[in-house]
Amino acid sequence: MNIATPTIECALTARGFTLTTWKHQQFVERVFGEVGVSKQYRRGTLHGLLEHDAAENTLSIVAIHNDVRGNGHFLEAIEAFEAIASEQGVTLRVVQFANTRLASWFSRRRGWTCAINHELGHHAIFNPTL
Repeated sequence: MNIATPTIECALTARGFTLTTWKHQQFVERVFGEVGVSKQYRRGTLHGLLEHDAAENTLSIVAIHNDVRGNGHFLEAIEAFEAIASEQGVTLRVVQFANTRLASWFSRRRGWTCAINHELGHHAIFNPTL
């Protein structure tokens, strides 16, 4: 599991993302379970964590946060993630949702499919139909 796959990393930086090594890996694994090597990303006011798992052929959004609501950075980033996943032939997913309105938005507006993870309770894993 390594986000440092050159094509994925190059595609992210070409679309304006800044990637850095995530320093708090143990915290992430305590909250989400073993997620492999994660990278912290930033694009405009949006930041969070990504993981690329070459074995599972997935690009996972582990965390996402926009410091300024309504400025368009969230939608731009999601569209960039979707384009990169499509170009690279990987499945894009959000690992889990604490915000059910956001989960519903991905389903209604972006056409993503929901797969419930019962081990995590009410949280869900979403896979887009690209």
